[in-house]
Amino acid sequence: DPAETLKGLASRSAQTRRLSLISLDRMGFKLSINQVIPLLDTKDSALKRAAMEIAGRYPDWAKNISSLIDTWLKTEKPGLDERAMLRGAVKAFNANPEVRSVVAAHLEDEAGSAEKLSALLEAVARCGSAGLPAEWKKGFREVLDRDNEALRSQAVATLRILGETGFRERLLELANTAGTPQRLKISALAAVTIDRGKLDDKAVDLLLSQLQPDSKPSLRLQASRALSEAALSTKQLTRLADRLPGCGPLELPLLANAFERPGTGFYVNVDVDVKDEASGRVSGTHKGPAASLDDPGGDGAVWNSWNPLSGTRLSELIDSMGRIVPRLTVGSPTGASLTGFARGRTNPLLVDFVFNGKKGGGGRHQEYVTGFDLGGLDPAGAYKLVFYGTWEPLGEKMQGSEVRVQHLGGSGKKDIAGLKTDQEVFSEGLSHTLFEGLRPLPDGRIRVSWTAAKADRKENQGAFNGFTLISKTAGGNPEMEKLGGKLLSSLQKSKGLTSLQPSRLERIFRGYPRSIRRKSSALIESMAENDRGKAGRIEGFLTRMEGASIEKGRELFFGKKAACSTCHKIEERGGDIGPDLSRIGQIRGWRDLLESTLYPSSTIVNSFETHTIITRDGRPLTGIVRHETIDTVTLATAQLEEVSIPRASIVRMEPTAVSLMPQGLDKNIGDDDFPHIIAFLKSLR
Repeated sequence: DPAETLKGLASRSAQTRRLSLISLDRMGFKLSINQVIPLLDTKDSALKRAAMEIAGRYPDWAKNISSLIDTWLKTEKPGLDERAMLRGAVKAFNANPEVRSVVAAHLEDEAGSAEKLSALLEAVARCGSAGLPAEWKKGFREVLDRDNEALRSQAVATLRILGETGFRERLLELANTAGTPQRLKISALAAVTIDRGKLDDKAVDLLLSQLQPDSKPSLRLQASRALSEAALSTKQLTRLADRLPGCGPLELPLLANAFERPGTGFYVNVDVDVKDEASGRVSGTHKGPAASLDDPGGDGAVWNSWNPLSGTRLSELIDSMGRIVPRLTVGSPTGASLTGFARGRTNPLLVDFVFNGKKGGGGRHQEYVTGFDLGGLDPAGAYKLVFYGTWEPLGEKMQGSEVRVQHLGGSGKKDIAGLKTDQEVFSEGLSHTLFEGLRPLPDGRIRVSWTAAKADRKENQGAFNGFTLISKTAGGNPEMEKLGGKLLSSLQKSKGLTSLQPSRLERIFRGYPRSIRRKSSALIESMAENDRGKAGRIEGFLTRMEGASIEKGRELFFGKKAACSTCHKIEERGGDIGPDLSRIGQIRGWRDLLESTLYPSSTIVNSFETHTIITRDGRPLTGIVRHETIDTVTLATAQLEEVSIPRASIVRMEPTAVSLMPQGLDKNIGDDDFPHIIAFLKSLR
């Protein structure tokens, strides 16, 4: 009976809603858009998949969806139903030009109510777009100019969730404006640093001020995240190191990222990898013969794939031996637009390339210039850059590029003439050019750009196939020696030290001088020894459970010091990143509770497993898979964000054995108070 089955779409059970939807579809019942779109707004991945599949069978909905969104948004105070339909519709149809136009109009509506804009910002944040669509940027600027703290905060959070990097100046202005609430300032700085941007000392002072035990956990997390992602100077890092002894397991795993250095002696290969209708190729890290004879990767060197046409940047690059090079980034291309070719045949490196200039040629000689930044480099280091810039052999019509590099020593310019025959592959000045002795600017960047080759005065097109960056950093400079010593001393005193795995400490110190690496080995070994003593620590706490206070434990659980409620909910109070603990005492025994809180990675609850996703721009995202659709995966992160990632932008998605919950809670709370937390959890039934 369709009438009875329809009632199931309103059930509180996601399974009932899904089965009712599938049943109606199989009955041949003509569903309406208002019945299906709200079902997209769910955390249940099976229900969302079913709703998306069925919505796809109604192509006429895409034509009507923009007018429906417009109708919903004309309600100045959208109710729960309108909000649910709006979230589902924007998520499913945000690539539709008419939908983008309607959303843009309402974002720019100066007379629009705060309730309407809040509903719209909520929908945009969950749409899964990689960056903010160009049509919506004007509206977001206007929202940031409004005299409404809640809306501005929501807009800033949305920019960060979508990974939008085009609002840096406006966000810095917001953070530096007198009268801006502190919470909003911190949020703005956290959004600024997602592209490894610099921060001035005033901004760093503000963030450091939040690393206090009495600061709200959410502010501590946001400040830690901003500091971990920013391109901090050595002096700023030294000041941060001074704060580490007071940092607990909530902040330290994030802050440790700030101290990872690119290290020494690496070869990083980047291969242009584009996708077009002819090839159907997609990006992804791969192995192949090294371009440089000295590359230790040899015939099995790792190449990082990059599609410059996507406009994205690369981070977390892998060296030729398969090791992550911390903090190294390749910035988004700027300048003249690019055209991609994916039909080369001569050599694996020349299969894909991009060129600037008009597709058919023409224009003034060297009129078109495109460039990108290499960031996160050691300012005291020295580097070589090999730039590959040629089309496949074209006989007498040779086409290459003229390459320019800006670094601390000034700027350099070299010409690549372009290949004429297959035998000339990898000839200096024909297929590539080499820059030596490059020293980064004070902010750790080297600027690379290219244009048409000297001889190419007709097409005026500059080619780009990829590059190899070679580090020749000696690793013995006094500033790094001093910073490494300060870092080692501060970590040894830190309350959150046990939240870092020994392997993580090895990675952190890998980029420091040999003398610091030798000194850090004792700390790393002691951490490994501590891991081997887990059973004894659990037994020690079991003997201290008698006399533990449930009320004291409740106070700690919901307080700033332990900050457990930041991620865990009891009844209706707390966050929902981790499992609901309302009945945990009925499910777990004393030993289980101790093990799961002392060593969270040893017992991860089903459906709360951690996954790491690497996107096409190299951005690593770690969290719990909250829900999935045909087009997106949504992660709940330790930074209290839900991030929707388009499946098309995912290169790799892997489960990890490390819990999102940081280890070392007992050290942060103290051995005397920790039993109270366990007693409180055991009382929950």
